[in-house]
Amino acid sequence: MKPEEFVLLVQNTFAFLERECDFTFSWRGGFIVRFNSPRVFVTVVYDATRSYELGVQMGLQAGIEYDVERPFEIWEMLRVVGQGELPEAKSVIQSRTSDLRKHLETLADLVRHYASTLLTGDLHLFRELGRQRDADTAAYALKTALSYARRNAEKAWKQERYEAVVEELESVLDRLSPSEHKMLAIARRHLAGR
Repeated sequence: MKPEEFVLLVQNTFAFLERECDFTFSWRGGFIVRFNSPRVFVTVVYDATRSYELGVQMGLQAGIEYDVERPFEIWEMLRVVGQGELPEAKSVIQSRTSDLRKHLETLADLVRHYASTLLTGDLHLFRELGRQRDADTAAYALKTALSYARRNAEKAWKQERYEAVVEELESVLDRLSPSEHKMLAIARRHLAGR
């Protein structure tokens, strides 16, 4: 599919944004199509050359709540409006060119039916989206730090480097399992017995 064909398909499928919601169409080339209102932007993106990922992002225009645009994915939007369990609430839909029209229609329907309040620029909902993303990011960072500390502590334990065991496990002390607390206590005893 050529970019021009994709743009026409998106413009027709998301025409309700221009007709009903006071958005204007914008395209600078490639497989990224954008619609703008004075408060909100909606972007439809398609990776036509590698992953065939198709997605919709939405956010407030720069300067309304943030200095820069902060786009949110469709699954984030659905979750904040209480529809995160929908089968379509995926971060991205994998789509071959032959399935593109069907998937675009699905995404347009999700935006039309579940994100209408966001399309108006509702600050409360966009702030909730921001809080939700920040919480997700913090949870992911904690999970990553915990995994990293556990892996390093286990490696150090096998090499009898008890100082490293203590350092790694103390960095995530409030998240340790009972066996990890025991490992930490033993490593501390080894260090105290030096």
